[in-house]
Amino acid sequence: MKITRRDISKGLAAAASTALMSPSLANSLKPSNHKKPSRHNKNTKRKNVLIIVTDQERARLTLPENLTLPARRRFDDNAVVFEQYHIASLSCAPSRSVIYTGQHVQKTRLFNNPGYGDGAVDLNPSKTPTLGQLFKDIGYKTAYKGKWHLSSVNALKRKDNSQSLQPFGFDEWQKGKDTGGLVYQGANEDSDILADAQDYMNRQLQHDGTDPWLLAINFHNPHDVMWLDANGRQAATRLRPGLVSDMAPAIDQYPYNHDFGFGLPTSFGDDLSTKPEAQQLFLDQAQYFYGQLDPSDEQAHRRVLNYYAACLLDSDKTIDSLLRYLEETGLADDTIVVMTSDHGEMAGSHGIRHKGPFMYKENINVPLSIRHPEGLAGIASKGLFSALDLTPTLLGLVGENPLKHNPDFKGYDHSDVIFGRSNNSPRQALLVNFSNTTQGNPRLDKIRMSAKRAEDQGAPARQFHFPENFIQFDSRTLGRGIFDGRYKFSRWFTPGDHHLPETWSVLVGRNDLELYDVSNDPDELNNLAHHPEQNSTMIMAMNAKLNQLVTQEVGIDLGAHMPGDPATWTAT
Repeated sequence: MKITRRDISKGLAAAASTALMSPSLANSLKPSNHKKPSRHNKNTKRKNVLIIVTDQERARLTLPENLTLPARRRFDDNAVVFEQYHIASLSCAPSRSVIYTGQHVQKTRLFNNPGYGDGAVDLNPSKTPTLGQLFKDIGYKTAYKGKWHLSSVNALKRKDNSQSLQPFGFDEWQKGKDTGGLVYQGANEDSDILADAQDYMNRQLQHDGTDPWLLAINFHNPHDVMWLDANGRQAATRLRPGLVSDMAPAIDQYPYNHDFGFGLPTSFGDDLSTKPEAQQLFLDQAQYFYGQLDPSDEQAHRRVLNYYAACLLDSDKTIDSLLRYLEETGLADDTIVVMTSDHGEMAGSHGIRHKGPFMYKENINVPLSIRHPEGLAGIASKGLFSALDLTPTLLGLVGENPLKHNPDFKGYDHSDVIFGRSNNSPRQALLVNFSNTTQGNPRLDKIRMSAKRAEDQGAPARQFHFPENFIQFDSRTLGRGIFDGRYKFSRWFTPGDHHLPETWSVLVGRNDLELYDVSNDPDELNNLAHHPEQNSTMIMAMNAKLNQLVTQEVGIDLGAHMPGDPATWTAT
């Protein structure tokens, strides 16, 4: 049976015909002649702020070299591109919580997706103010469109959710329920999200008020790649078919059914034998959740990578429509525009697909481009930038002192780079936290999924208790990592053993370790910590940096952000 889209954007084929041109982004960026602006003048209207967040999009420089995304390129040519922007947590809701609050997951407490798995919690806006509330407090109208994923808003069962995000500081949301990124949702619903966002901006233009607005638009694609049945057998071999969503074939319509000819990355053949066990556990669990897929199946993984390219191309048409709307209405002249994503997609790198407990560049290095009408344009910054810094930076771009509005901010304001007042990033290293307890538990997942499948077929229900029937406490699946621009170091520990290792014996005895020199090993294949004694000096130096960064940005990190009894998460 052919699967078609209910609404395919016109002109998609024309855009994709340019998808195989591409000199690199860095070569296309040129300095602009913008003057350095003065600090915000309170007698003039502030700039509007538009935040565009895609789902599961990795950084441009990690994509196939010949894949060109015309709308994104056009935007980047008029923005500051932060090539070394990295998320601060994995995956989905944990990462989004950092983006929209400027706080690590130890503060937001979103270690898992809300409503997914026992123990998961919603973002608490009274304890962790969002970007929406912070901007509302300085006189902005605020709105949010598209995927939310920070609270169990659907449990409210409202017929109209337009005001459901007001407790989080967003005056307006959408009538329909939250959409978590199910099969074909990007292809079918991103156009609706765009239309809703344009309707909001049209209303602001009609009112012609003096109050500026902040609008966050959260699209699904390229997330559709998550549910691709890559070999035609995954749907049938899932332990529990239909769990969360269906695995499905490619949409039988361009660009989704097109083979762009992209080959597998250099790292595809990585057998993970020198890597932390969390990575292999993730692959094992994926066999049950997503269905059977041989990690060495080159044809299937090529299909994933090319489908990912198709999702990006379709998304690029949506982005193009939005950018043209801003230009045609004149809003581009009065609006700060941010384009980013919540996490990446492996798409065959290291023989892995999806996103999960690993700190590879394809997973944590995502796009960030910021265009300020009075800022620099066509500049590629190689300075480090963390998702923790995004909210403080946006406040800085509208003339506010971030710490005045939230003294708990640990991130940095990069607005001086955007305005050309500084060439250097204020950040020397960035911290990545992985506290997700739903990934890396194949043994227990197999038991639960098998029992639920039997229950679906009429067997008596079995009782499962959190956390003992959900989390493998004997597996090192939680992580803390640091990247300083050259060296990437991470340590992985069991969920019940949150600790701050200060000695060699504790570090190597209670953690799986990773260390990469990305200058000499850009594909992150050579784990210098596999035989830790051979690089003990560098490992201890990076561990000291990591400990310092954890202490500086988190404080005490002994699992207090996890659900239930704190003693569950810390070894005695």
